[in-house]
Amino acid sequence: MAIETRSAPRLSKGLIFLVVVALAIAAIALFIFSQRGDKSAVNIASEAPRPIPVNAQAVEFSDRLMIREQYTGLISARRSSALGFETGGRITSVSADVGDRVVAGQKLVQLDVRSLNARLSASKAQIEEAEASLRLAKSTVDRQATLEAKGLLSAQRYDEAEAQSDAALARLGAAEAQADSLKVQIALSTLTAPFDGVITHRFMDEG
Repeated sequence: MAIETRSAPRLSKGLIFLVVVALAIAAIALFIFSQRGDKSAVNIASEAPRPIPVNAQAVEFSDRLMIREQYTGLISARRSSALGFETGGRITSVSADVGDRVVAGQKLVQLDVRSLNARLSASKAQIEEAEASLRLAKSTVDRQATLEAKGLLSAQRYDEAEAQSDAALARLGAAEAQADSLKVQIALSTLTAPFDGVITHRFMDEG
């Protein structure tokens, strides 16, 4: 017949285990409380955070958007003109210089027109002389026509009177044409701006 026996657990071993567990819990709690204290080893900010300055700008509502764009390019004039005189002469005045803004019709350069004015005066005198000759020739033609109608003058004399009248009329026309030509030359002796613009080059001076 077999007999089974068991030994009872010792009370001292259980008490030691409980003491070890209690000490471990106490150590963990002490560590936690030490970390939350005022003189904790961890660097935890205790002051209130300071405000950070920032740039502020007032915002306004707009229903349009403006975008500025820049491009690289070459600016050239839409119209340009190299001005000059059709005839030679002596420059008496220059009224514009490089960089000046001018308007259409503005006087820029003036030539000496004293000789042209003198020739125009002589041409006007020739016109007056031709007019007087034409009046005399017409009167002569009228008288010759009266005499021819009465049979007191030959046809040859009447034809000569008409030819002289025609010649006087031609001389008058030539004198008037010469005067008009001189007037055009005088007008062309003044250089004017053909359109609004800016003077970019100057090739002439007084004299």
